[in-house]
Amino acid sequence: MSKVSPIYINALLADVAYIDLPMGELESDPNSFNKLSKRMTPQLARFIADNFEVIDNRYASEYHESGFDAIVWKGRQGTP
Repeated sequence: MSKVSPIYINALLADVAYIDLPMGELESDPNSFNKLSKRMTPQLARFIADNFEVIDNRYASEYHESGFDAIVWKGRQGTP
Protein backbone atom coordinates (compact mmCIF):
# COMPACT_ATOMS: atom_id res chain seq x y z
CA MET A 1 0.00 0.00 0.00
CA SER A 2 1.38 3.39 -0.89
CA LYS A 3 1.65 6.20 1.63
CA VAL A 4 -1.09 8.03 -0.24
CA SER A 5 -3.73 5.34 0.43
CA PRO A 6 -4.14 5.89 4.21
CA ILE A 7 -4.12 9.66 3.69
CA TYR A 8 -6.83 9.39 1.03
CA ILE A 9 -8.94 7.06 3.18
CA ASN A 10 -8.63 9.43 6.16
CA ALA A 11 -9.70 12.32 3.93
CA LEU A 12 -12.77 10.33 2.82
CA LEU A 13 -13.67 9.57 6.44
CA ALA A 14 -13.23 13.24 7.35
CA ASP A 15 -15.55 14.22 4.50
CA VAL A 16 -18.17 11.69 5.57
CA ALA A 17 -18.05 13.09 9.12
CA TYR A 18 -20.21 15.98 7.89
CA ILE A 19 -23.13 13.57 7.47
CA ASP A 20 -25.24 12.64 10.50
CA LEU A 21 -24.76 8.88 10.57
CA PRO A 22 -26.11 6.39 13.11
CA MET A 23 -23.81 4.22 15.15
CA GLY A 24 -23.13 0.76 13.79
CA GLU A 25 -22.61 -0.77 10.40
CA LEU A 26 -23.46 1.49 7.49
CA GLU A 27 -24.10 -1.31 5.02
CA SER A 28 -27.06 -2.58 7.04
CA ASP A 29 -28.78 0.82 6.86
CA PRO A 30 -29.85 1.75 3.30
CA ASN A 31 -30.60 5.30 4.42
CA SER A 32 -26.96 5.77 5.46
CA PHE A 33 -25.73 4.50 2.10
CA ASN A 34 -28.05 6.97 0.35
CA LYS A 35 -26.64 9.80 2.46
CA LEU A 36 -23.09 8.73 1.57
CA SER A 37 -23.93 8.51 -2.12
CA LYS A 38 -25.12 12.13 -2.13
CA ARG A 39 -21.77 13.28 -0.77
CA MET A 40 -19.47 11.10 -2.92
CA THR A 41 -19.56 8.68 -5.82
CA PRO A 42 -21.46 5.43 -5.28
CA GLN A 43 -18.19 3.46 -5.52
CA LEU A 44 -16.58 5.49 -2.71
CA ALA A 45 -19.77 5.28 -0.66
CA ARG A 46 -19.73 1.48 -1.06
CA PHE A 47 -16.04 1.38 -0.01
CA ILE A 48 -16.83 3.31 3.20
CA ALA A 49 -19.95 1.25 3.97
CA ASP A 50 -18.15 -2.05 3.35
CA ASN A 51 -15.00 -1.27 5.33
CA PHE A 52 -15.95 0.98 8.25
CA GLU A 53 -18.52 1.33 10.98
CA VAL A 54 -19.41 4.19 13.30
CA ILE A 55 -18.43 3.50 16.91
CA ASP A 56 -19.63 6.81 18.36
CA ASN A 57 -20.66 10.28 17.28
CA ARG A 58 -21.41 13.67 18.79
CA TYR A 59 -22.99 16.54 16.92
CA ALA A 60 -23.13 20.29 17.51
CA SER A 61 -26.86 20.04 18.24
CA GLU A 62 -25.92 18.17 21.44
CA TYR A 63 -23.55 20.95 22.52
CA HIS A 64 -25.40 24.18 21.87
CA GLU A 65 -23.38 26.92 20.15
CA SER A 66 -20.14 24.95 20.43
CA GLY A 67 -19.82 23.93 16.78
CA PHE A 68 -18.35 20.64 18.02
CA ASP A 69 -18.83 17.55 15.85
CA ALA A 70 -16.98 14.26 16.23
CA ILE A 71 -17.23 10.78 14.80
CA VAL A 72 -15.22 7.69 15.77
CA TRP A 73 -14.67 5.11 13.03
CA LYS A 74 -13.69 1.48 13.27
CA GLY A 75 -12.12 -0.25 10.30
CA ARG A 76 -13.34 -3.78 9.79
CA GLN A 77 -10.91 -6.68 9.66
CA GLY A 78 -9.22 -6.70 6.28
CA THR A 79 -9.79 -2.99 5.67
CA PRO A 80 -7.05 -1.66 3.37
